[in-house]
Amino acid sequence: LEKVTVTGGEIIPACAFSNMPTLKEVDFSGTEITEIREKAFQNCTSLATVKLPDTVTSYGNYSFYNTPITSLNPKSVITSIGEHAFAECSKLKSITIPDTCETIGFRAFRNCKALTKMTVPESVSTIEASTFEGCTSIKELTLPYASTRRDLALAVSSNDWNSSISDLFIYSWNNLENINLDFSDYALEKVTVTGGEIIPACAF
Repeated sequence: LEKVTVTGGEIIPACAFSNMPTLKEVDFSGTEITEIREKAFQNCTSLATVKLPDTVTSYGNYSFYNTPITSLNPKSVITSIGEHAFAECSKLKSITIPDTCETIGFRAFRNCKALTKMTVPESVSTIEASTFEGCTSIKELTLPYASTRRDLALAVSSNDWNSSISDLFIYSWNNLENINLDFSDYALEKVTVTGGEIIPACAF
């Protein structure tokens, strides 16, 4: 089985296509699905083409884990990207996070080594730790605030714990000042911050 076309339904259930190594293409473009639930396409190691409608609002945990997709539909109304949703997608070159997105889960893009540029829109209030762990080719990163959470970049905030930008790449929960973290494998050259009220302690 190499191609599946689905013509209806509102969700892609959990594990719907997981661990189908011969599947190369799925087409949901004629549907109005709103959710891709956890592990829906996990370990579909030949899946290169995914056609989705503009109605999808969430990518569940591990939804595209370890698939060879190179890009994903930029026209979407995504509000959440789950934990490990695109982790180990080593061929993923580009993905647009729309300005409807509010949360990005733990290790959502872990080891997406083909990504060279990422923009997190103003709408995102939380970027969980290790979101970009192992994304060693990202050179430019645009963030809506100089932290992992919007509330930690407000002037009234007194809690700087786990607010460091480095936590997005190398998470060290007991190392507030990022001492001795090894970034030698990372290509990151530029960070652009578009909002926030303060630069939190030890942000960089």
